[in-house]
Amino acid sequence: MSAEDPELELELEPDPGWYAVPEDAAEAAAWAEDLVRALAGPEAADTAVLATTDSVLAHAREAYAAQVELAFVFLPQALTPVVAYCHVELVFGTAGDLPDLDDVARALAVQQPEHLDPPEVDRRLLVAGPAVRQHELRGGDDGGSVVERVSYVLELPGVDDALLRITTSWRALALGDALVEQADRMAAALVVRVE
Repeated sequence: MSAEDPELELELEPDPGWYAVPEDAAEAAAWAEDLVRALAGPEAADTAVLATTDSVLAHAREAYAAQVELAFVFLPQALTPVVAYCHVELVFGTAGDLPDLDDVARALAVQQPEHLDPPEVDRRLLVAGPAVRQHELRGGDDGGSVVERVSYVLELPGVDDALLRITTSWRALALGDALVEQADRMAAALVVRVE
């Protein structure tokens, strides 16, 4: 968006166990360690704290590399790796030439080679506006694991060069049903203000 473009403000209060990654990458290492130590308590072994801190920090760095607007990590228990993450990001295109939600729905419904099943695609009405929702299972980048993901794509009123995408991803398939519900609640709770 250029200097003349509207100001975009995003707000999301996630479910318990989800923690917002700080916007400033310089704060990430201290934030990750403070978060893990607060969750684990003073008696926790340093090696366990360090391992979980590394997991949190790795997800934070992925969010910074992807230049997302908001990022969250899911740590339902202390001293375990990050279970899931959520990214809220702008997907830029050519002004006036972005696909509409019908085009987005058709594109997201196409089964790709990495999909394990055809993706489930439907339309939802969120607080932030009408959206296309995709639920997919795909083979992980490492070739062995499976990634489950729920994504929402929304148009932004007054913004003609970007769509908004909310993506929640995880590998803990045993928690799939609960995480799908949480992903849906997080998308539903997102407040978007364009000024």
